[in-house]
Amino acid sequence: MKLIFTLIIFVICFQLVAQNENIHTSFSISIDNNQRLIQNTTFNFTAIALKSKEIRDFNQIAFIHNSDTIYFSNDLHADENSNYFYSSLIHFDQSISALRLYAPEELSNLEVVLINGSGEYASFSQRKSNSIQNNDCELNGVIQQSEWRDGLPEPNYNRSFTTTENLIVHHSAGSNNITDFTQAVRDIYIFHTQENGWSDIGYNYLIAPDGVIYAGRDPDTGSQDEVMGAHFCGSNSNTMGVCLLGNYETIEPEFSMLESLEGLLR
Repeated sequence: MKLIFTLIIFVICFQLVAQNENIHTSFSISIDNNQRLIQNTTFNFTAIALKSKEIRDFNQIAFIHNSDTIYFSNDLHADENSNYFYSSLIHFDQSISALRLYAPEELSNLEVVLINGSGEYASFSQRKSNSIQNNDCELNGVIQQSEWRDGLPEPNYNRSFTTTENLIVHHSAGSNNITDFTQAVRDIYIFHTQENGWSDIGYNYLIAPDGVIYAGRDPDTGSQDEVMGAHFCGSNSNTMGVCLLGNYETIEPEFSMLESLEGLLR
């Protein structure tokens, strides 16, 4: 359905994070009824999420990017101890600074979270060189944390480990139009650590549509499978979490993605 917008300029109140302000910021906005909001920010971002202490449903709010209208979805795995409700992240292949939002009704008490995961890192498309030990099997083509996390703050905490009895598969939701999956992993890492305040990325592994596997939560010298994550609504004991990058509510995952997932879950 084609949307007709009334264009207005709105004022935003920045609340910059004191640490790592070049990769994460948030600020409050309000949206008038049936309005499209546009503002060039001073912060370049590669991903965006919404949060609110009162609004629970973000499905009717859209981000306008070029000719695409991308609707937010609700983050069903947000930290249950948080004071906020969150949307899932929407990712972009390149950093942008123009904020364009649409809502069909007036909204206040809404905050925007911007993430900048851009940086100098290698392209890992169809990477098949590295390997990682997965219980008794060796998995080929896994991108290590030191590679995809290059240039970002490293986690520094005492890891907890758990015996894996349940394998939990998530999807990241958001847009299926991106091609820079390494940047998407970096976005998620920044969101989990800088916005949620977690020690590390929540998942044990993440899988791109092209089948490339990213090692998630850093186990240091421990097992990648058994480092305890933060992905299953506070019930992470005896689980290993895998995130499929993309939204699979209406489309099927790529065969290469499912093939890699099968290899992980054996």
